[in-house]
Amino acid sequence: MHAAAARLQRLRQVARELAVDGVSLLPILHGNAKQVRDPDRDHVLTESLNLMTNSTRQVGARNGRYKVICTEKVEPGRCEFFDLIADPLEEFPLGKPADCDSAATAGPSRPGWHYCRLAGVIATESFIRQETP
Repeated sequence: MHAAAARLQRLRQVARELAVDGVSLLPILHGNAKQVRDPDRDHVLTESLNLMTNSTRQVGARNGRYKVICTEKVEPGRCEFFDLIADPLEEFPLGKPADCDSAATAGPSRPGWHYCRLAGVIATESFIRQETP
């Protein structure tokens, strides 16, 4: 038990020294909260290289309900959009909005808003960002 406590103390020290991009799960573990992220505005970003297809780059961004996956570039023809609650196996891509300006005014109650928000995250925070005009 002493070794575990020492490791936890060391992890706390390292976390103070480094900027950690994350959210503490302690409120959930202690029963003080059901969630620690905003299901609409917070996101998780994944990046991968598919070594079976000549190192094709793929990036996914998801929030509490929706997921956008883009291959190589953030363009409608290279991105797929899924509702993870209605389609947890990601078999039936949703339609994408015609433009993100009008989708932005619709707000989080519309799926198009989520597509534009998550595609924007991919375009600005992933390794694809350098290639997006």
